Amino acid sequence: MVPEVLTPPASEPVSLAEARAHLRVTTDGEDALIGRLIASARQRVEAELGIALITTAFREGGDGWELDAVGRLNLGRGPLIAVDALAVANAAGTFTGVPADRYLAEIGSRPGTLVATGAGLPAPGRATGGVRIDYRAGFGADPASVPQPLRQAILLLVAEGFEHREPVVAALLSVEAWLAPWRRVRL
Repeated sequence: MVPEVLTPPASEPVSLAEARAHLRVTTDGEDALIGRLIASARQRVEAELGIALITTAFREGGDGWELDAVGRLNLGRGPLIAVDALAVANAAGTFTGVPADRYLAEIGSRPGTLVATGAGLPAPGRATGGVRIDYRAGFGADPASVPQPLRQAILLLVAEGFEHREPVVAALLSVEAWLAPWRRVRL
C-alpha cells in the first residue's frame, strides 16, 4: 500500500530562517528557492526512511489486509500517532468502518503498525480496492519534536541543492551518515 497524503504537515521541520542562517544568506531574494529546497529535502528524507517528520494525515488502500504471519499490518509511514479510520468495501464498493475492537494500533511504531485482535479484520467484499486506512504519523506538530540528526540531514540537502543546483555524489554520502541510524533494516 502506498500512502496518500490527506493533510500535509502544517510546517516544515526546518524554518526558512534556520536554512538561511545555515546557508549564510542575508537577503530574501532566494527565499522561494530555499523554501522549495526545504520541502523537497523533507520529502526525500521521509520517503527514504518511511517516516513522517511533522504530523501528517495519510490514507492507504489496497485489495486486502496485507497481514504478516503474526497478524500485523505495517503502514507506509510512522511513527504512528493515531488511526482515524479503517474501512472495508462490500461487493458494491461501499466502505464500512471496522470496529476499533478488531485491531490494535501500536502508537509510536515505526513503521506504523496495526495488529488484528481476536475477531480479526473483516474480509473485503470485492477483489480490488477493498480496504482503506486513514491515519496520522509523525514525530509531532512542532518542528522541535523532530530528531536533530534528521533536521541536520535536511539542512545538508538544502545546502547541497542551493550551492550546486545539480546532484553531487559526495554530499549525498554525508547526508547518508545522518540518515543511517533512522533507516529500517529488512532481514
